[in-house]
Amino acid sequence: MSHPSRRRSSASAPATSSVDLDAEALLPRAPGVFRRWIAAHPRAVDWIIVGCYLAGCALFSVILAAVPMAAQGSPGTTDELARLRFEVASRYLLPPWLLVVLAIVGVTVVALLIRRSHPLPGLIALSVLQIFEQGALVVPNAVAIFVLLFAIPVHRTVRQGWIGWAVSSIITTVIVQLGGASSVGVLNPVGVTISQGVFAPGSYSSVSLVNAVWLLAVLLLGINLGNRRRYVEALIERVHQLVREREQREQIAAGAERARIAREMHDVVAHSLSVMVTL
Repeated sequence: MSHPSRRRSSASAPATSSVDLDAEALLPRAPGVFRRWIAAHPRAVDWIIVGCYLAGCALFSVILAAVPMAAQGSPGTTDELARLRFEVASRYLLPPWLLVVLAIVGVTVVALLIRRSHPLPGLIALSVLQIFEQGALVVPNAVAIFVLLFAIPVHRTVRQGWIGWAVSSIITTVIVQLGGASSVGVLNPVGVTISQGVFAPGSYSSVSLVNAVWLLAVLLLGINLGNRRRYVEALIERVHQLVREREQREQIAAGAERARIAREMHDVVAHSLSVMVTL
């Protein structure tokens, strides 16, 4: 027969252990308020990136339109070759080449919006579109390429990241060798330009190497962040698994305790009946 004090101690033990489990089962949170907000609002982050890209395109378009006008207003104080280049640059904002620029901007916006699910196709598409000379808009488009390359190892795999780096580097090298500079495409508003860039022919290889190194630096940053992110997610998932296993063990222990109490009560009742029958 079990004593009442023993039953009270055994009954109070699960309550105490459940409180301890509740205290120990607090799951870790992602470090930093800003990081937690980014993780909780991925679509908002995508639209913010698209908004920054469009703002950059608008800013460089204004610069591209204002500089030729200033150059035309003061022909005597402006270098003639520079003024001519500015006038040629203003053709990017005139039809029909304006339609090409708008198409490139549209493709870039779509690529940035799907950078979490399909970053590699977007990177390849933007790399191929570098064949079209884009004027000052090449700066925001180059930043968009960096963002897509960075997103590949973060949201997909490291292998796809290396594939994206190789494809982008090869396409950029071909365009540099044909157009003469990383920011100058082969097709432009005045026709086809082959090896008429702003760099000397002997420096084409150096420009290609610098572009490849820049892309490699972005890729390595993405690999580092992606591996750290996957490691933290694995740790959090492991904690979730441990909490689930702990809850299962608690339920099993509670069931075993109920079964033990039922056996003790059965023994007490059986013993009392045996005494009654004997008397």
